[in-house]
Amino acid sequence: MDDDILKRLEQRLERIEMMLTQHQQPQPPREWYSVAEFAKCMDRKECTVREWCLFKRIDASKTECGRGGKPEWRIPASEVQRVKEEGLLLPLHKRPLRR
Repeated sequence: MDDDILKRLEQRLERIEMMLTQHQQPQPPREWYSVAEFAKCMDRKECTVREWCLFKRIDASKTECGRGGKPEWRIPASEVQRVKEEGLLLPLHKRPLRR
């Protein structure tokens, strides 16, 4: 009886280890994040990230690939690191004028 239990536990452990190694495979680098994905990276709410996009506090663009034909914000992957290191862009009215 004990050998049977031990054997089943070993098999179960092997399956768990296999799942963990599959889960830890490196993901290909991303080019774009959705609002929801970016919000999760930044530990913020989606509505906050949408406001950042709207008021140009982060580099983002609208794409036509949204659900129901409505455009959705897409944020370049480089913005995650930039925002973490440098913070949000200045509001438009506080940015220096380009000449």
